[in-house]
Formats: sequence, structure tokens, C-alpha cells
Amino acid sequence: REEQIMRWNTMIIAAAMAVLLSVPVFGAGTSRASGALLSQAYRLLDQGDIAGAKTQFIDIIQLHGGDQAALLGLATCLYLDGDTARAKRTLNIVLQRNEACAYAHALMGNLLLREKDYAGAEQAFRRAIREDPKRPSYRNNLGVLLRETGDASGAEAAFREALEQDSGYAEANYNMAACLVSKGRSEYRGARRYYRAARR
Repeated sequence: REEQIMRWNTMIIAAAMAVLLSVPVFGAGTSRASGALLSQAYRLLDQGDIAGAKTQFIDIIQLHGGDQAALLGLATCLYLDGDTARAKRTLNIVLQRNEACAYAHALMGNLLLREKDYAGAEQAFRRAIREDPKRPSYRNNLGVLLRETGDASGAEAAFREALEQDSGYAEANYNMAACLVSKGRSEYRGARRYYRAARR
């Protein structure tokens, strides 16, 4: 269980970094010092220093009245800290300003899944996919939800779709292998192939 949580947190950080680095930092006139703060916060998050990154994101938000990239970074840190309520409040601020923010919907889905609000989580994941259909992590998240709710065929389809977008995506390969193992010995050979891909 602990290993699974660590793997999930690593995946969340990787997904966050991929998205956060694509979000425009600030509007026109932003100082280099402010941009440097955000870059430093990203670097701390990427290194797994959640407390340090959270402090930096809060500083940026206080300076700039709630920059979207900093809010998303803060919500990610709060999620990883287990502070579900504050993470949801932070994401709601983002979604009130930009309801098409796919990463905010995806992270909200993770929070709702943690609370076992399966219907809400599925809605959030599907909205994230609709807003950003090319990001495989969102389909992988949907697959995790469907597997947890007993929809094995739906989960497998979601993992396969994620791997169609990125065949080297470790988490989706691992999840696909687990799906095949659950089907029985006849699928073990195929499962080993996905396990090997997950470990590369």
C-alpha cells in the first residue's frame, strides 16, 4: 500500500510538472524576480520538496492576487499533503476563473476519488479528458477510478487509450498489466510485457 501511494504521488508530481510548465506564468509586466520565484517553486516540487514548494506558491499568490499557475501548484502540494479540503477550495478558485482548465478538473477528480465520491470523480476525469484529450494521465486516472468501481472492461479500455497516446507511460503500463493478471493465467504473458515496459 505504501509503495502504491509513493508511485501515485510520483505520478501526480510528473503530471503536475507537465501541465504547470505549459501554463503562462503571469501577464504582461511581470518582473523577472516573480518569474524566478515560480521557476524555483516548480523546481522544488519536481524534487519532491512539497513544503518548500508550497511556501513559494503561497508567496507568489500573495504577491500577484492568485496567479493560475501558482494556484495549481499550491493545489497539487495540498493534495500531496493530504489537505483535501484546502486543495478543493484552491481548485474551485481556478475553475471559477477558468472552467476549461483540464488539470484542475483532473486534480479535483483525484481528490473526489480519495473521498470515494466516485460519480463526482468520474465526471471530473471525463471533463479533463474533454478539455485536453491528448494527455494520457487523465485517461489513466479514469481507468483507476473505473477499476476501483468494478468496471474492469472500462478500466482496461481507458488504460489502452492512455498507452495509445504514450506507449512508454509507466503508470498505464503497470495498470494494464494488473488488469491482465486479474483475468487469469491465460493473460500472464501479455501482462509480463506491460510490466517490463513499466519498469524501463
